[in-house]
Amino acid sequence: MKWGLRLFGWLVALAMAGYFVWFLMETFRTQDLSAMTSLPVLIATLLTALLYCSIIPISGVAWSRLLSREGDPWPAARLAAIMAVAQMGKYVPGNIAQIAGRVTLSLRDGMKLRAFTVSMVYETFLTAAASTIVGLGLYLLSPTGLMHLPRGDLWVVISAVAAAACAVIVLAFGPSLLPSSIRTYGTISPLLDMIGPPPRPSAIAGAFIAYGANYLLIGVGIWCIGLALGVTTPRSYALLTGAFALAWVLGYITPGAPAGVGVREGMLALLLEHAVPGHQLLTLIVAARAATLMGDGICFCVGLWGMRATAAWGKPERRTETSDGVLVRTPPA
Repeated sequence: MKWGLRLFGWLVALAMAGYFVWFLMETFRTQDLSAMTSLPVLIATLLTALLYCSIIPISGVAWSRLLSREGDPWPAARLAAIMAVAQMGKYVPGNIAQIAGRVTLSLRDGMKLRAFTVSMVYETFLTAAASTIVGLGLYLLSPTGLMHLPRGDLWVVISAVAAAACAVIVLAFGPSLLPSSIRTYGTISPLLDMIGPPPRPSAIAGAFIAYGANYLLIGVGIWCIGLALGVTTPRSYALLTGAFALAWVLGYITPGAPAGVGVREGMLALLLEHAVPGHQLLTLIVAARAATLMGDGICFCVGLWGMRATAAWGKPERRTETSDGVLVRTPPA
């Protein structure tokens, strides 16, 4: 029975991978991408893929901190393995399979449903906030980006950064900062009761820094691809990293296309069309997508190994503190 389920799972994974490859080929089949075969671009793409892989262990540490504050401590290595395997579900249209896979693997290991749900809420908001703040902040640092903001709506950009910063502050210090009229609103009050007290500001800050670091690291790779293509825009690291972070969050929150294909590419084209020549921009966008696809494949393979290597950590020792300050350790079931 287990063998049959495992075979079915592999067939589904192969079918989804085949669908995504077809989708990618249909999208870019009419474009000239010969520059991608040059050695500098290939090396830069591989480097970007390796830097992209770093988001899994970094995010695993952040998730571990959030879970610990919910009284459900987990080793970061086990969480990283779960994320690495489950994240392949984002290539299934609808962006639901990734969450479903993560829920299934986490609860199967014995994670508390409430701790998982609350940590995912914080992760989603903090990831989006980090992408917005890092993306817009770096994009504005580039003279080219500042001159060619879509429709010149600088005040909209500043408002978005301010809103993201306020969201982080509210998450860090809790709903007590919200007006009483909002806290007591019919549908919001039960939600706040379910979420309970927020993690300590240090846990929120640590997770936020981790998610922000993910974009900065991937940005190094995107910048290297740009250098390999001859992109000489002033402060190109700030421009390319900022544009990538903004395109990432748009694909992250937009349902439909597998792994945000088309959404992120369109956003990158919009943000960079005035700064990067057309032939370089197209190759840059496709190389970035190839790097993330390669990185996801590497993470998935390492994650499968990690699930086996950390199987004994699936149900970690529970640690609770009694009212008199005594630390009680409960062995795994």
